Amino acid sequence: MKISIRKAFGNVFVLVVFFLMMTIYYTFVFVYCLPNIKEKKLSPIILYLFHLVVFMLFWSFIQAASSDPGKVPPYWGFYMGDAEYKRKRYCLMCHVFKPERCHHCSVCGICILNMDHHCPWINNCIGFNNRKIFMLMLFYSLVTSYYVLLSLVSQIYDSLLYLLDDSVRVSLYPHLLYIAIFLLLSALAFILTKFTKFHVDLVLNNSTTIECLEKSTVNYSISPLRNWQQVFGKNPWLWPFPIYRQSGRPIGDGVFWPQTQLTENNQHDINVESEVNREGTHANPPIVPSLSASASKKPLDVSSSSQDASFDALNEKNSVLYLRPDRASTPYASEIDTETTMMRAREESSLNISAEPILKSSVLEINLREQNE
Repeated sequence: MKISIRKAFGNVFVLVVFFLMMTIYYTFVFVYCLPNIKEKKLSPIILYLFHLVVFMLFWSFIQAASSDPGKVPPYWGFYMGDAEYKRKRYCLMCHVFKPERCHHCSVCGICILNMDHHCPWINNCIGFNNRKIFMLMLFYSLVTSYYVLLSLVSQIYDSLLYLLDDSVRVSLYPHLLYIAIFLLLSALAFILTKFTKFHVDLVLNNSTTIECLEKSTVNYSISPLRNWQQVFGKNPWLWPFPIYRQSGRPIGDGVFWPQTQLTENNQHDINVESEVNREGTHANPPIVPSLSASASKKPLDVSSSSQDASFDALNEKNSVLYLRPDRASTPYASEIDTETTMMRAREESSLNISAEPILKSSVLEINLREQNE
């Protein structure tokens, strides 16, 4: 009940934003543009371009307020043989395991994949699915603000001269309205400039507002271009539009984050090489996961069309990687063999996590399986 009240109260902010947008639209179109166009003091092109920008702004605003930010896939994380089980987070409110970068929103009442923040002005969370739309809403809000400001500069100058001249003053309208809108948009443009720059930097560094505030030390960045494509998709022609097509969707699934997993594998290789160099012998080489050299040492090409295949290949070869949410059936503990057990133990050891409980539980499962057979 508390969540539904907070969510309903959040619609007040949406109405405030909508009223503000309509006030600016009315002032610019009906008070400023149309009278000046009739008197041939202003070109109609100014009005046409304004409607194009405003259309994109309203489209992005409605999409951002009504879109699904991204929920945790059903039954994600229920994998008895997963060596990452101890490090999974469980949400007591939603009763689901939370993947990396997933957080629970107390207003929306759900866990959001790759949650950035809850935006009160659209009364919706910003997550994996709608982050691009939110960024476009910021961009078109900024463009609209500067467009109106630049168009009103000459009118503001005339209005100030009119208000300061007592001899010709007849009516304060619409001059006070021009000045009020200009001051409001000036403050709004300043805030939006800072806010948009902040979020662009987050996207280029593959980070979120929550991770920035928490000062997270985990680095998910691949490269600026690929970080951008993870949010906006691979097709640059679809970047300006708040829609998704197959080539314009965010790259990934919001659950599996390859950069972290590859970093752990590279760290494992570094630990193995350090151990070999320290001992000066290869008599007893450690057991390592059967990852190929290209998968363990080269960065994952998240911009390629074969991204899902790469993810599947990594999941099939390394049992420590996260469970793919689109897999309906997964191996259970009874299918664990001795080699996989040792691989997991080595992987947990390289990550400074005790492997003894995993060895004991896995060996016990293998013994029970052999007795049943």
